[in-house]
Amino acid sequence: MRKTAVLLLSLIFLLSIIASISFIASAYAIKPDNVPLQLEKRVFIHYRKGYGKPDWTTDKGPSPKEEDHSGHYELLGKGVKWKTTAIIYVDDADNVQYLDRNFIFKAIKISAEEWDDGAYSGWGGIDFDLFGGYYNITNASFDTDSPDGRNEILFGDYPQEGVIAVTVV
Repeated sequence: MRKTAVLLLSLIFLLSIIASISFIASAYAIKPDNVPLQLEKRVFIHYRKGYGKPDWTTDKGPSPKEEDHSGHYELLGKGVKWKTTAIIYVDDADNVQYLDRNFIFKAIKISAEEWDDGAYSGWGGIDFDLFGGYYNITNASFDTDSPDGRNEILFGDYPQEGVIAVTVV
């Protein structure tokens, strides 16, 4: 009998501790001040920087292999990684420069593959293939409020002078 009473009291004590902890945890989780901020998007605006050849061309400075590239990129957050290979969708419907579609696709493919394997400049590329394909579409739109998850390249006018590209991540 005494064993049963001790066991019953221990069980009640344990249940009250569990209930208290879960109540405190749920109250803490609901409090808005304790909700961690989550990055929803980041917009990068790229401006024209003038005309000319890169510094590493003939008699202009070090080649890309010799140059320090540490300042050329920045990580958006700790642990952020590609989950799948990126498919690039190209919508050249508003191509007012009348660039040839084959020229556009070739330029995009060479640039993307340069990241993957570094064959164009010989730098060696990266370990993981980032780009998995290229498609021509006609229904892309500039998505700043609610991105659709597609890696889209669009042509068009931007309302600010000197902007050559806008990237929404």
